[in-house]
Amino acid sequence: ERVEATLFGNGERTGNVDMVTLALNLYTQGVDPGLDFSNINKIRDVYEKVTKMKIGERQPYVGELVFTAFSGSHQDAINKGVRYMEESGSDYWEVPYLPIDPADVGRQYEPIIRINSQSGKGGAAFVMQHSFGFDLPKAMHPEFGHIVQVETDRVGKELKPEAIYDLFKTHYIDAVKPYELVRHSFAEFTDEEGHSHVTFAGTLRHTDTVFQVQGSGNGPIDAFFNAIHGQKMDRFTFIDYSEHAIKQGSDSQAVSYIHLQDQNGKDWFGVGMSHNINLAPLKGILSAINRAVNHDAE
Repeated sequence: ERVEATLFGNGERTGNVDMVTLALNLYTQGVDPGLDFSNINKIRDVYEKVTKMKIGERQPYVGELVFTAFSGSHQDAINKGVRYMEESGSDYWEVPYLPIDPADVGRQYEPIIRINSQSGKGGAAFVMQHSFGFDLPKAMHPEFGHIVQVETDRVGKELKPEAIYDLFKTHYIDAVKPYELVRHSFAEFTDEEGHSHVTFAGTLRHTDTVFQVQGSGNGPIDAFFNAIHGQKMDRFTFIDYSEHAIKQGSDSQAVSYIHLQDQNGKDWFGVGMSHNINLAPLKGILSAINRAVNHDAE
């Protein structure tokens, strides 16, 4: 059998359908066209080199922007689709706006989400998860999304993943002043009923002042929060936290996301990272407090 078609729209003889588009459309419907497009970037490079013609950025499957979502609603839908596949273990590719897994044609996930001034609150969180392994809690998405949007408005162009990570690091992980944990220790015992009791003792530094704190609770986070509560930090209420590991194996770090609320009902989020799983949330709490204090000082 003989099929005649064009290559990226060039080479019309008996018809002008693009062989790549036709074959991969069949592929998305479960029909194997018998053609290998596993490295479509190489095919594009050879085509552009020998024909001296440029493939359009929106050309199906091969264009530079074809796996890119600028719209906030599209970014959110893609995020939910990828998350659904991970959680359900689906055997099928079921991601909105992406009829094919970019990896099947040698493309990468990184370009799917590109952040500009029109991006929604979930786009920046998607980049942090898929490019750097940070799974931000959903309650934190609007705050970080706003930080990213302010920056895109300032620079007047889209932000690459590395720039988004730098914003995350600057605003959360590096929020280590004015309150800083100098040293600390935990003591834990379990009573006859099996309840855990933890005591925290530590040294904090605020600008040039160093002071001691101590507190008890049902776990390390509760004990630390109780210890600092009377040190001009009692305007904060602990709302929630989540934690996961970054990198796998013995060199993994714990990253902790802390959600506090001040007396005016405003939410503040902090992020702490440490190889010590008990230390990460303490850094996260101070990160949230420092962000609030520095905001008030502006």
